[in-house]
Amino acid sequence: MKNFKKYGSLILPIVFLCCFLLTHGYLWSVATTTSCLFLTGWKSFRNKRYIDGTALIAAFALSMAGDRMLGYVANGFLYGVAFFFTAHLCYILFCLRNGRIAKGAFLILTSVYLIYYFAALRPALGDFFIKVAVMMYLLVSCLSLSAACGLKLQKLCNHLFLGGICCLVFSDTLISIHNYLHLSCLYFLMYPTYYASQILITSSIMTTNFKKPKVTDSE
Repeated sequence: MKNFKKYGSLILPIVFLCCFLLTHGYLWSVATTTSCLFLTGWKSFRNKRYIDGTALIAAFALSMAGDRMLGYVANGFLYGVAFFFTAHLCYILFCLRNGRIAKGAFLILTSVYLIYYFAALRPALGDFFIKVAVMMYLLVSCLSLSAACGLKLQKLCNHLFLGGICCLVFSDTLISIHNYLHLSCLYFLMYPTYYASQILITSSIMTTNFKKPKVTDSE
């Protein structure tokens, strides 16, 4: 019963996600993200974590705006990337308030994704501004994932949040492979992993009591 009280509210975004995957209706996608937004904001504000809650609410709202620009607005690519870029900054803010950047993870991720960018992605990008936007988004994604690796809340919360950011970065990678390299491998996972990222981040917030674990001298 205790676990149901903690996680039962997550049934709502999960049901909305299932409806979206079955119908691909835009309103179901909005309902999925909006329900995550409200749950995250409610839990954060209830614990008087106003800046954390505002950062995550902003991240979800910006993601909705970016999704709208990329999927439904002609010539909205750069605007969409800008919205998602800012959403990552909000995730980074939350992580830095509750942890630190994992420098080793950042070096490894940045190296891998820069190789991918210059070796495969950049030659397929035409416009100069698109090349710059994609590279900047790639770098902020690596920074966001590294910040999630350095989160210092409860262990389950850390793992769920990290899983959420991993799903987001994985989904974005699938989009770049599909749209610019014209390869459809695993593209069917793009939407499920994108919305799973939001549900995992929400479940992370629903799990934590926002009390940082004690750090020993050896750490």
